[in-house]
Amino acid sequence: MTSTPMGVPPSGAEFALAVRQYAPGIARALRYLGVPDAQVGEVAPEVFVSLYRALVTGDERLPLRTFAYRAAVQVASDHRKRSYRRPQPPERASAAAARTARDERLGRLEQALAQLAPVHREVFVLVELEQLPIEEVAAALGVPEKTASGRLHAARVALREAWDDTSHGDPAR
Repeated sequence: MTSTPMGVPPSGAEFALAVRQYAPGIARALRYLGVPDAQVGEVAPEVFVSLYRALVTGDERLPLRTFAYRAAVQVASDHRKRSYRRPQPPERASAAAARTARDERLGRLEQALAQLAPVHREVFVLVELEQLPIEEVAAALGVPEKTASGRLHAARVALREAWDDTSHGDPAR
């Protein structure tokens, strides 16, 4: 997609390639940023609409991957704000009972991540789960690199405490 000048719409093939390349990571990041699994499919396209608009208008000043993750953080934040306004359906007991040991650990991770402040969760998800370099995360979030590093450290400490809180009485810790 770098062959398309800024302000010129990318071809359908170029944009489809970008979507295929980034969609799995964006969906995973959205889940870890607090978007429920059942809603990731309807929220993820918002990220790519934002990306397409930036490409067409020439507003994209970051590397494409960085911009895509910046858009994912913003869309997840907007979704969380909208979700606070409408009640969420309760989880079915049968679904919770059917979880495997791996699913339970994943659930504990999601629960621990949910306890983090959004600014800490965003940095942690992008660095530790999406494996982006801290420089790229700082650019994606629009903060200095030292701020992003400080948030990552605070997230790691808070996550360790939250993980310990969710695993009391669990011998598989």
